[in-house]
Amino acid sequence: MSSRRESRRLKAFLAVLFALLLLKGWVMFSLVTQEDGVNCLAEAASADSKQLSGRDEPEAGCCRETMSGLLAKVKEENELLKKKAMSLEEKEKKLQVFSNELDEKTDKLAHMRTAVEKMYQEIARQEQESQTKVVKIFEAMEPEDAALRLESMDDEIASQVIMNMNGRKAGQIIGAMSPQKAARLALRISEVSGKAAK
Repeated sequence: MSSRRESRRLKAFLAVLFALLLLKGWVMFSLVTQEDGVNCLAEAASADSKQLSGRDEPEAGCCRETMSGLLAKVKEENELLKKKAMSLEEKEKKLQVFSNELDEKTDKLAHMRTAVEKMYQEIARQEQESQTKVVKIFEAMEPEDAALRLESMDDEIASQVIMNMNGRKAGQIIGAMSPQKAARLALRISEVSGKAAK
């Protein structure tokens, strides 16, 4: 029983709501399309106050002019917004192009970095092979001959050669060197070994 009552109330409410919406639509339509007489509520209020007070008020066409002015401003703002939107779209496209270019350059740099690292590793490997060959050559020499040649070399290079030699052979070569050169090389070897240990 209560569901029927609720159903009736709901139907009545919807009917009243529909009637109000129709009335509102009719009033709005009549205000917009009416050519003679009052075109807006502002004009009606203006005309009523003119009759009551006897003062001069703006003419009845002022509302139409105001509406026209407002419509013109709205159109102008709409055009401005369209221009800003187009400008923003252009900037977004340019930004996307720059982003793509940056991604491409980043990829190229990554490939170049990989290539440089490979070349560096190859150079390091070749240097190691060269140094190994030089060490083997000096190890194959008589200690006195190797000492004589190492004494004429730069201390850094001579110390690297000696550090990579067999310990027994390196000792024999250092023993055959002049005491000054042997001391400098021993100091250099201890410095390099100390840095490597840290």
